[in-house]
Amino acid sequence: MDRRIALATTRAALAWVVMIAAATALAYFAAQGESVNHCLLGFGFVFAGGLIGMRRVAGQPFNIATMITFLWGATLGLWGPPLYGLSETLVNEQLVQPGLVSENWALELTQGFAMAAGSTITAFLLSFATGSTNVFFLTMVGSALAGAASLLPIPDRVIIPAAALIWQVLVQAGLAQWAVACVRRDSRGCCPRCARDIVGISSPVCPSCALPLSNLVPYGSTCEIAKGSPRPHGLG
Repeated sequence: MDRRIALATTRAALAWVVMIAAATALAYFAAQGESVNHCLLGFGFVFAGGLIGMRRVAGQPFNIATMITFLWGATLGLWGPPLYGLSETLVNEQLVQPGLVSENWALELTQGFAMAAGSTITAFLLSFATGSTNVFFLTMVGSALAGAASLLPIPDRVIIPAAALIWQVLVQAGLAQWAVACVRRDSRGCCPRCARDIVGISSPVCPSCALPLSNLVPYGSTCEIAKGSPRPHGLG
């Protein structure tokens, strides 16, 4: 493995461990009765810190989409409670009052809708900030799992932090994979689209994403991008 890729993998793994350790501590303190708003603010900072940290690992410049996503995450403690209130109003007016669901389910549905709405918006912001479908997919999976967990008949002080922790685990994992993929993509011997190792491949296209490799030229034991270079012999 290229030394640069190995270093990026190590740094991404360490960043993931630090972020999840922080999120786990927050979940524990929330379960012990710490203020929900304070814990939400903490979870927001964990998310925002992970985004910035993984972007540094990836060696990617900070753009407007990244800053918007960072601010969105860092202010979770501010917009989280109003979003919960809006979800509560919608559940009562659209589901409870018409008799579609019982009042016993109102609280769980309110929590689920609020989590799903907030994390879905975050998923779209992350997709713009990273350009990664994998990050978007893992964030949506985390949203679905967190929303489903909130429907369980478990005390709020336990289930809400647990759902937030599940979400953080998946989102930070997606960001870590994206960061390493960016480094691989910038390294010689990798497909510029999907970052697959293409050293020694004789196929005219990348086996993973079918990108034409006609503009890749031999460079020692690896390959490097050389736009405008003559088509290598044997690549179609």
